[in-house]
Amino acid sequence: MPNVELPGPCGFASVMNFGRCGPPARANPNIADLLHRLDPRDSIVLSSDCGRSACSSCSYGRFRREEPMRKLTIALAMLAGVLVGGSGVQLSFAQEIQHPPGMHHSILKRVDLPGTNMEIILGIVEVQPGTTIPRHFHYGEEVSYVLEGTMVQAPDKEPQMMQTGTPVHNAREVVHGGAKVVGDKPLKILTNHIVEKGKPLYAEPKKSTSVQ
Repeated sequence: MPNVELPGPCGFASVMNFGRCGPPARANPNIADLLHRLDPRDSIVLSSDCGRSACSSCSYGRFRREEPMRKLTIALAMLAGVLVGGSGVQLSFAQEIQHPPGMHHSILKRVDLPGTNMEIILGIVEVQPGTTIPRHFHYGEEVSYVLEGTMVQAPDKEPQMMQTGTPVHNAREVVHGGAKVVGDKPLKILTNHIVEKGKPLYAEPKKSTSVQ
């Protein structure tokens, strides 16, 4: 069962072991897994690596609480400390943007990536002349290929040709888009997204976020 390590003032790491009694094994905590697998029959053990059962410096003594509600309270408090420490867990997601009338994304194939919470989405994006591609980002990687190029203009920049055959890569959660198709032909791109399931494919960035 995973453990949560907290340093005590004495300089030794204290380990929170979820499970029945036994030596704590150090591992990176998976918060959802900890809460899901927390068993009311288990005991929660706090111990210090300084070898003392009641360390006078760090106040982390060895104790057990058998009441399920008390154990759950302790667990949530400790996990909150991990979150504050920077576990990288996101509690909310951006909203899905709406494509403008002159932009259409056709999904050709959508499959799960085995053993992960990711999916692969193959599609074609077509942007008509005069249409601006909204600023957006993806919760995963995008690797695309320009099927039919045309002239495009990024904000505050001169128009430039996006050539047919151009490969495109947009990294995870990097904001891109904002360019306008200024040529007389549509822009047509074969898109391949490897993204997290259940999250917006075209996520709307915060207004203060800069464009790549």
